[in-house]
Amino acid sequence: SGGSCKDQKRDHPFDSKAWQVKTKTYYVVGTSDNFTPPSQARYHFENQANANKEVICVPRGGHTPLKYNMPSCSAQVFSKMSAGLDIGVSDLSNCGATAQRNSFTCGQ
Repeated sequence: SGGSCKDQKRDHPFDSKAWQVKTKTYYVVGTSDNFTPPSQARYHFENQANANKEVICVPRGGHTPLKYNMPSCSAQVFSKMSAGLDIGVSDLSNCGATAQRNSFTCGQ
């Protein structure tokens, strides 16, 4: 469609398994995310074979669940993420949404 990508071929879809992540990666997944559905986030997660990664699932959360579904604790969680610290259950317990760690479906 133009811009800086006008000369890029579009005959080869992006596949995240070809782009390995080397930094700590948090997958903050909203179960109602229409832009990046949990199945796509799970595919990326599963194909990052050597990455240090963690999943935080927000039931009925949208595309940016920390900002919109968990505003009361988003600053604290982002701060811990940027410092490379683990996000614990206690960090998520007062967020206004029942978030779960290590799940893409939040128990559904």
